[in-house]
Amino acid sequence: MDRPAPPPSKAAPDKALMFLLGVGLILRLAIAWAPFDYLARRGPLIDDAFYGFSIARNLARGAGATSDGLHPTSGFQPLYTLLLVPFYRWFPQDPILPIHLALTLLAASGALTGWFIYRMVRRFASRRAALFALFVWTFSPVLLAFGANGLETGLFGLLLAATLDYYLGKVRSSPTPVRLTALGTLLGLTVLARVDGILLAAGISFDLLRQPLPISRRMKNLGTMGMVAALVLLPYLLWLLDRSGTILPESGRATRFLSLCYGTRFVFSASPGVFFPPESPPLFYYWDSLRKALQTLQEQPVLFPGSILTASAALFGWLGPGRWILVGGG
Repeated sequence: MDRPAPPPSKAAPDKALMFLLGVGLILRLAIAWAPFDYLARRGPLIDDAFYGFSIARNLARGAGATSDGLHPTSGFQPLYTLLLVPFYRWFPQDPILPIHLALTLLAASGALTGWFIYRMVRRFASRRAALFALFVWTFSPVLLAFGANGLETGLFGLLLAATLDYYLGKVRSSPTPVRLTALGTLLGLTVLARVDGILLAAGISFDLLRQPLPISRRMKNLGTMGMVAALVLLPYLLWLLDRSGTILPESGRATRFLSLCYGTRFVFSASPGVFFPPESPPLFYYWDSLRKALQTLQEQPVLFPGSILTASAALFGWLGPGRWILVGGG
């Protein structure tokens, strides 16, 4: 007598996916807890990160949103900075541990971003393509460094990916009020993570207006999403208005002055500093800044996998799972 078939079980977890996500988290945590001397001198931490760290520390101490404890500033990304405040409250006497905890937050953000990248690629392409996208995200040294630079980059990337994944997977095909409310909340948090997130909001708004729905329905959907996003941003905008009389973050004249000076100091090779009034930069400042930008793009491509090696491997169809490690190592 045949035994009855066992009840259908849930789909087995994707082992390759779990492996890449786990490795990505381990790599990022290893960077986050590397010796501080390495992180600061030769590692991914950059000088702007310490500006944010000092603001979070002063907020924790009750000194307000200041970098030096004296002069108020609004020139920082609020969500990331506020998330760092508890670290300085918990360890007020330790100047280093809160930085490791901040990098741990960025490590977790980077690993989770890989999951959303996999989901988005898998939605429009094959599992193989989605795993390769995650492989790129996991092992690219440039992306690993950017995600551990001590700035809001990793958190912003996570919210950007999560918001876009939610829109493509839930809202675009069925823009219900509940889903539009969730999308507006995500967009508001993305802008709080970094003001550049407004560009994603603009892109999604444009796409919502292109949906094959009656114009009144499209406008209503856009209004719902926009109103919720505005409500999320409202406390921050009111704080900015009260702080500096404008809804744009402002670091102050000192930051602008340093930016103008450094723009001509390190172009291809160190050269003497060139000083000029911040309100009237000469034309050669813009030319030299452009040359420096082009040099940076040449030396440090934004996407490590966009190299000649990887492009050639893709052209000849050599990007099977068995060759990813070889290509990545190369």
